[in-house]
Amino acid sequence: MNHELKLEELKSVKIIKTQLSLTEEAVETYRNDLQKVELYISTKEIQFGADYAIGFYTHMYSLINRLKSKENLEIEDLSIRDGIETEAYDIAHDLVKSLSSQYAVDVNVSEVCLVAIHIQTAIAMAKEEV
Repeated sequence: MNHELKLEELKSVKIIKTQLSLTEEAVETYRNDLQKVELYISTKEIQFGADYAIGFYTHMYSLINRLKSKENLEIEDLSIRDGIETEAYDIAHDLVKSLSSQYAVDVNVSEVCLVAIHIQTAIAMAKEEV
């Protein structure tokens, strides 16, 4: 697998550019972060269906925006964590931690939970296909 993906080859870039109507210049500022996300997800062998990929990558774009601006997202009721499987939570935690450290931001449990929901859905969908 080629770990040096070009901008036009990144699935995430195509999705956010189309879904959010971003210019090439605007997308370029997210290239490294999106590449990091895609590479990490691929090492975990997580596959998102088309509609789920749109939700996941637009969420990751928003997460990166919040990290860059040091905006803190807080879900008041974290009981949502109880419904997230350990595997999905751990993958999400590692991904959010990696991105957060780049921007000198503490890992936010709310963000981890939201990313984990996307990942858990992808894992569940893959199991259904088998």
